Amino acid sequence: MPNVEFIQVPYKSPIPESEMFYNRDNRYAKRCFPIGRKGYLHMCNFVVNMYKYPNTKIHNHDYVIVFDDESGFVKDVDFDPIERMGHNDMSAMITGQRLTDGKPPQNHIDTREGLYDFFMGFCNKHNKYELDFITEDLFHKLDWSDGYIVKTKMYENQLWKTWVAAVNLSAGIYKHRWGDNEVMSLWNLVHEGAPILNLGLVKFGYLKQDLFRKIQNMAPGVKDNTR
Repeated sequence: MPNVEFIQVPYKSPIPESEMFYNRDNRYAKRCFPIGRKGYLHMCNFVVNMYKYPNTKIHNHDYVIVFDDESGFVKDVDFDPIERMGHNDMSAMITGQRLTDGKPPQNHIDTREGLYDFFMGFCNKHNKYELDFITEDLFHKLDWSDGYIVKTKMYENQLWKTWVAAVNLSAGIYKHRWGDNEVMSLWNLVHEGAPILNLGLVKFGYLKQDLFRKIQNMAPGVKDNTR
């Protein structure tokens, strides 16, 4: 494809190795998250902080699209996603929740340690009292997003800057494996007071989330797990 550029970006752990998620007393970390998956933490950190991230050019564009490396488009999108976004600063390829007997999977809860208290504390600090109805049980049943289209002007919003600074200061991505999908979805709740807009790209068959899952391990990860 023309005009495709691959850019290497720097990465560095912001906390001591002993505090990293894969070294914590966490059920999911012990069973499914060895140090070899450290690159996933760097990825989540990058997605949340990608605007004006070193070596990138995202700030030169009006929109940025993000989707997983194992997903792929299987047919042309026959509508204008940007037009469908309307006034929203951010939209999602898919939103939803995988519930079993009305409950979220335990591994989802295991990777949200401290996130509910962090989110509600942020909302109360910034006078977002309209979100006080969200109980911890409801929090885990929220519709989370996956894949996004973002208007880059959103990153200049002062509340967004404050939100990202708070997320970074907490080191929750590295300590607890908070996913970019949760950080972005919760921001939309703070910003819009509503769940993120679902463009339906997965629902209507444009994007297949597991298209390249069998070969995704061919994708390069971080070369140095000591960083």
